[in-house]
Amino acid sequence: MAAHLVDATGAARDLQIPLVVRPRLAISTTRLPAAVKGRTYTAKLAVRGGVGGLRWTATGAPAGLRLAARAGTLSGTPAQAGAYRLKLRVRDALGAISTRTLLLTVR
Repeated sequence: MAAHLVDATGAARDLQIPLVVRPRLAISTTRLPAAVKGRTYTAKLAVRGGVGGLRWTATGAPAGLRLAARAGTLSGTPAQAGAYRLKLRVRDALGAISTRTLLLTVR
């Protein structure tokens, strides 16, 4: 991209500015593997697009499971069986946000 800049004194300069367009941030994980009550569980969430420096949050996870905010890994030992709707949210370094709700079954 080319730009023509003029400062307060009237000095002008033409510059070539590189423009990088990244794909839109999106959570690409479409399903979570089932968990078993009382057994260790780990699931790595994935994204496509966006810019590094991701921060993850989740609501609706069963007691005993936590989401690592920087790694995007859901892990721990679920304490109760059931079907849980996890509302996932990821934000990249530029502030783009993607959300997705996934079902986690704990047997």
